[in-house]
Amino acid sequence: MSYSECRIKRNDSQAMNRLILKRLTVEDFGPVRRFAAVFDPKLAVLPKQGSETVIQAIGIVTGNRSLAGNVPEWMITDGTRIAAELVIGERTYRITARKRPDSVNTEGCPAEGDLALEATEAGKPVDAAGLFGSTRLFSEEERLTRYRFDPDDLFEARLLRYRDPEEFFPDPAEYAYGIKRRTFRLCLADHLKRMRKENGRPSEHGSPKRKDFLACLDVIAFWDEFEEIRDLNYVRRPLIIDSKTVAAELLRGGGLRERCEKLGRQLILKL
Repeated sequence: MSYSECRIKRNDSQAMNRLILKRLTVEDFGPVRRFAAVFDPKLAVLPKQGSETVIQAIGIVTGNRSLAGNVPEWMITDGTRIAAELVIGERTYRITARKRPDSVNTEGCPAEGDLALEATEAGKPVDAAGLFGSTRLFSEEERLTRYRFDPDDLFEARLLRYRDPEEFFPDPAEYAYGIKRRTFRLCLADHLKRMRKENGRPSEHGSPKRKDFLACLDVIAFWDEFEEIRDLNYVRRPLIIDSKTVAAELLRGGGLRERCEKLGRQLILKL
């Protein structure tokens, strides 16, 4: 079976799996004394005050190491609690992170620091490390769950950089996790070919940040295509948009909002 046939078969046979953040509560975590919110499944807006800490909390309860980062000891107290309600596919989970009683890190915790994760589904305990392990992303994909404009690292050149195996995927652990070079290259070549065919359409107008964000959406779309072939457990994660210019346009609706919605991801805006 050819790559294209495999891709069509997979797209026809599997519904899109998404991770939706429905509710989040943060208590005594770093500078945030208390934050509680219900998130819209399509478009949510973070508070201006404490947004970086809230993003870090989202990373912790969704198993995203890029967002969670390293949690310093001063941010965690006996009263620290991060609680979330997540929908993954058609299943609902409740995730809670608290200070670990023995203050010893255990394998599987998605963030550095003395935090322990607990997960339940319909009131029954679930292995949190196993839950996130089954939907694990490559480190590059984790970084793509948050968009920020960087003039020194524009997304326009990102797909071309993937063509160089020496520059991309330098970590042997990434290969060990299951990436197939041939499948990756075939998917990349197919995606770039379709992009070249679309070059005849009217060019996108707007600010450099808008153009960079559109290129970011193309990169995310490529990874979605690749993962639909590689991983039966692939889950599309929320996309945090850390750009006031892009966020303002998304709030107005229109073409850019429609482009985002085609990716099938929950959008979380930082204003």
